[in-house]
Amino acid sequence: MAVRVLVVDDEQDFLDSIVMRLELRSIEVDGVGTGVAALDFGAVFNRYESGRDPGASFVTPGAWDSRTLTGVLGVNVLLGPILLRVHFGHPYDIDGLETPAMKYGDDWVTNITLRYFFW
Repeated sequence: MAVRVLVVDDEQDFLDSIVMRLELRSIEVDGVGTGVAALDFGAVFNRYESGRDPGASFVTPGAWDSRTLTGVLGVNVLLGPILLRVHFGHPYDIDGLETPAMKYGDDWVTNITLRYFFW
């Protein structure tokens, strides 16, 4: 089974370098210089193991029980020194923490960011 990779980066020289190096290792690569496509996996937790806090009526989720997975699509636009990011995330149920988007049945979550690029 051949390995296929999608590399997305807005810096064309870096993108070309990574694509060339992966192709030298017989990996099938598609390089995209615009847009964002990614999977975001992670967790936020206070302890490694799930457990009940003393005196609390709820279980505090540990590292594994707090996991989430979101597919992300979007675009970054640089307007002089201003960076506009428009990203859309689709949460997936992986038997971890139920995110607000999953709880309320939202298929896509929108994130719009406007910032000064050089800070």
